[in-house]
Amino acid sequence: MAISRETDPIDAAIKQEQIRILYLGLPATLAVAALIAVLLVTLEWPRFPHDRLLLWLTGFLLVIFLRIGLLLAWRRAVAQAPGVRSTVDWLNWYRLGVLMTAVGWGPGGYWLFSIADVSQQIWLTMVLLGVSSAGSASHSVDRVSALLIACVPILPVMVLMALKPEVSILLPVMGVLYLIYTYASTGRMQTNQLDNIRLRQQTADYTEALRVNEERWNLALESAGEGVLDWDVGSGQVLYSRSWKQLLGYSDTAVGSSLSDWHDRMHPDDRARALAEWQAHLDNTLTDYHSEQRMRCQDGSYTWCLCHGQVVGRDAAGKPLRFIGILTDISKLKFAEKMQESLRAISEASQSAESLAELFRRIHQVIGELLPAKNFFVALYNEQTEEMSFPYFIDEFDPPPEARKLDEHTLSARVIRSRQALLLTPETDVSGDQVSSSIVGSDSLDWLGVPMLLQGRVIGVLVVQSYSGDVRYTERDKQLLQFVSTQTAVAIERKQVQEKLNHERHIQNALRDISEAAQASENLQDMFAKIHGIVGSLLPAKNLFVALYDHENDILSFPYFVDEHDAPPGPRKLGEGTLSARVIRSGEALLLTRDQSKNILDPGTVLVGSAFLDWLGVPLISQKRTIGVLVVQSYGGNIRYSEKDRDLLKFVSTQVATAIERKQSDERIRHLAQHDVLTDLPNRALFNDRLQVAITRNARYKEHLALMYLDLDKFKPINDTYGHAVGDLLLKEAADRIRQSVRDSDTVGRIGGDEFLVLLHTVSSAEAATIVAEKIRSALAKPFSILGHELAISGSIGVAIYPENGGDQKSLAACADAAMYRAKHEGGNRYVIVDGTKVADGCFSDNETVDADRVDGAAPAETRNV
Repeated sequence: MAISRETDPIDAAIKQEQIRILYLGLPATLAVAALIAVLLVTLEWPRFPHDRLLLWLTGFLLVIFLRIGLLLAWRRAVAQAPGVRSTVDWLNWYRLGVLMTAVGWGPGGYWLFSIADVSQQIWLTMVLLGVSSAGSASHSVDRVSALLIACVPILPVMVLMALKPEVSILLPVMGVLYLIYTYASTGRMQTNQLDNIRLRQQTADYTEALRVNEERWNLALESAGEGVLDWDVGSGQVLYSRSWKQLLGYSDTAVGSSLSDWHDRMHPDDRARALAEWQAHLDNTLTDYHSEQRMRCQDGSYTWCLCHGQVVGRDAAGKPLRFIGILTDISKLKFAEKMQESLRAISEASQSAESLAELFRRIHQVIGELLPAKNFFVALYNEQTEEMSFPYFIDEFDPPPEARKLDEHTLSARVIRSRQALLLTPETDVSGDQVSSSIVGSDSLDWLGVPMLLQGRVIGVLVVQSYSGDVRYTERDKQLLQFVSTQTAVAIERKQVQEKLNHERHIQNALRDISEAAQASENLQDMFAKIHGIVGSLLPAKNLFVALYDHENDILSFPYFVDEHDAPPGPRKLGEGTLSARVIRSGEALLLTRDQSKNILDPGTVLVGSAFLDWLGVPLISQKRTIGVLVVQSYGGNIRYSEKDRDLLKFVSTQVATAIERKQSDERIRHLAQHDVLTDLPNRALFNDRLQVAITRNARYKEHLALMYLDLDKFKPINDTYGHAVGDLLLKEAADRIRQSVRDSDTVGRIGGDEFLVLLHTVSSAEAATIVAEKIRSALAKPFSILGHELAISGSIGVAIYPENGGDQKSLAACADAAMYRAKHEGGNRYVIVDGTKVADGCFSDNETVDADRVDGAAPAETRNV
């Protein structure tokens, strides 16, 4: 057997079909051949030698049996190894069998029968023609076999008959014509047969390919969970595949055969858009229909589906005839996209949120897009204090709870301890340790909490709860909340670290600003105002005051006091029992809140001003000494103070105390530079500065001022007799009497020894100035009691009026000094005022010399005429 090497699949298939047809027809062919051979021998038995007939019949039947064996071998080979059909040349073996059969009919027949008479010639010719015709027809599928069965029996016999003169030439001629016809017809017959085989083979291949593709398509759709709908536009009928119905959870009978069974199940929010896109495709505006839509399932829920399809037939006018659509479940893809979007949103929130409160609000919004979260809160756990706080709490019934210890056995505490998510519903089996967990606030219908795990530790809990059957939570919701909890934990810790760094940076900036305020402020009041703003940037400080303690005099004063209800209180002794005094005595910060202020107030505590809601005071400590107290207080529930605020205020209080002492020290130095050390009155430089400012102002507003020069009479003998200690005390007492004789707005200065200056910043007339001068003279004329000594002095006072006695500092000072010398020259204990009507002629005459150098900037000594 030869191995076939066909490479063309179609030719190999045709050849296989050709061989199959030949072998399938072989039983009938052999049966007819055996029947004819037996009939022929039977008919000719009386006329021909029996031995020749039997020999021919035996040989012919042997050929038939050999061909039957070939047929059986072919069938066995095909049954055992179908591939043999394309590798074994069964056609050549078949042709060999045909050749052997043809030899038996042709040369064998001529040897068997005598052709001496014409009747036998005609009979033999007709037999051979009939056999060859039947054989060539039955073997038309193979031209070689047809030619063999036609030519081999006829051609040798016709040649032998033509060589014998006794045989009619007509018979060979007939045989030759028959062979020519057979040769021509067998070609057409084989071509037709092969074309038929090729057509059947292609049809079978196409049918098989179509069947395989359909099976694969159905398998792919079923495996992918996709459903098919087939809409016949003409009839309006829609065929929904079983997988289409199963995708939405419906049974085969639950879905009809109309378009409404598809359209009515679209989500109301998606229906208009999806139908518009579908209609655009039907109108041939869109090439393909591709729409994501939510479809209603049997249980009433919605699932995301992708519906894509195409019109597969249109009429001449372009109207659709048939539409095929495929429904794909994309809920998992949508869920994954939504989860990724949620994680991205939480991560972005951790970067962009300005505060933890804003981050919690954004997280609430993100979770609310994944599952119902009307009632949502965040509980944070502090491992160091083992305490839970509730920085974000949104609930339709309950206010935010207070912070509590982990051992209080709440549901949130249970989640933190177990590190496992907890879902409680009315159907949950609560037999066991669940009953030991208490509900905080109103009883919920469903309660779902998941731990926020970060690097193996629990930082808090995310909780959603429901109070009605409209919102129920499932295991899927629990898994979903668990999925976002880790990213939420990362976001919260990132924001906590960021807030801590910002807070520390803010505090450092505040400390720097306080230090700068101490240097840049002109005075304590200005510095206190700046410190108020700095503290207000750290915590609510609408109501803030500073109380300073004078250790020497045991006086508590309030140099800075800003309050929405109360005016600044006056100085008071520390022993009066105020809250500020308590902070100063204890040296400890004090936080009083609505819930515990009444319980911790000492008996006899005095509340200064209106009753507060929260009161927070911290001591101002500098160089281990309490110099005062810094206080903030609240009157409304929108501002509450906590331990965190107390710690923060304590932290900045040291810098505030340092700034106060620095500013006080600066002011003391500045005061010493501008004031007389003994009497604490302005010295010559400060007095001259105030005089110049007053002249400038009064020149603008056209007002009068008075300048007085004062010299103490009889002071030098007392100082020489009783010593400098008595003299100094006398000067201090005299300075106090002068200061008490003028207004607070006026200025009293000491320019050296027993000489003083008085500036009345505004006077209505010269007479008003003389009233003050007389008041000073009377005060100084009264006896002084100094260290047990009764001492008597007086004063000589010279008064000059601006602008009548001088339009500038020099001329005004010269006139006042001259008037003072005139008073002393007249015996002292009096005042002399320059006569304003004689200013043009000078202050005094009689050739009296005025020592103008006694006043800064005065003119040199000169003789004045009255």
